[in-house]
Amino acid sequence: MNKLYILLLAALLLGTSMLRGHSSPRRHSQRQQSTDESRAHSGDEQNVNRATTAERLIWNGRSGGMLIRWTSVDLYVRSAAGEERIWAPLVNAGFKSFVAAERETGEEMHTVSCEYDRRFKVLSVVGTLVSFVDRYFDYCGGAHPSMDTRFTSVDLARPGDLAYAITEDTPMMDVDSTRSGKAVKLTDYFPEEEILKALLADPMVKKALASVHPTTKPTLSQLPDLFSENDYELGDSTFELRPDFLTRFVFHHMEGDMVAVRIGLPPHYGANHAQHRQLGLLLPIPAPLRRAIQLANERKEGFLMKDERRIAGNQVTRFALAIGQNTERRRNW
Repeated sequence: MNKLYILLLAALLLGTSMLRGHSSPRRHSQRQQSTDESRAHSGDEQNVNRATTAERLIWNGRSGGMLIRWTSVDLYVRSAAGEERIWAPLVNAGFKSFVAAERETGEEMHTVSCEYDRRFKVLSVVGTLVSFVDRYFDYCGGAHPSMDTRFTSVDLARPGDLAYAITEDTPMMDVDSTRSGKAVKLTDYFPEEEILKALLADPMVKKALASVHPTTKPTLSQLPDLFSENDYELGDSTFELRPDFLTRFVFHHMEGDMVAVRIGLPPHYGANHAQHRQLGLLLPIPAPLRRAIQLANERKEGFLMKDERRIAGNQVTRFALAIGQNTERRRNW
């Protein structure tokens, strides 16, 4: 009987010890989660960022004499002048304008809970020219979120920053034409007549022009004005030819001495705001860009849009921010 009692007591003590060993990490995990949530709601950006996954490299390479590094956190460029971040300043300025616009509505910020999300993906790197897709999302309740998608091209060698125009409503996704900065236009590299000729040959543009019956052949700069009365919707396509459409281009592939260019058309209606359409143009390669495009086509320096999936797959750089309950917090995924 004494031996049986001793065995039962030993089993009981061993079981209690094992339970303690399993429960301690769980209690620690709960305390850590509570601490992280407290830090997030306190608006401590540094602590929130520290709680996210580590920065990972998506692509890097030398192009146009610059070292370009694209990671899960940002797009970086290193030159003789030092290292510069491209997307974070754009997102910070956009978020600041978004918060200001929400405050303009007159609602107290502690009663508003809003999400603000931006996702970027590099589509082509040609010399110092980088083209990327910028996907925008904000939601403060109601029936529909505000969403938009655009292509943007920048010259990393240009001084200044990348700026979008500040407007009364979101999304604020048009390039600010009053500020030069890093944003570039297709006409900075290709003759206007070649671009216009390719555009007028596009079936979607042809159909849209037929619907507005222009009396004369429009110039390149006049083309969006023909559709301005309906907020730049290109005919009945449900997509828009915005006034800054020449900044929304990407180099796609080469065909002999021609380069295929894609111009991004943002969606027109709320129902399709998650969509994005492209116009395909085939343009003669200008002499100053010939070597850079050839190197990108061969993936010796940079790359073209035809290869972006093989390079990055579905990877993007995401900025997830929020306001509400007297907090402004942000995450970089």
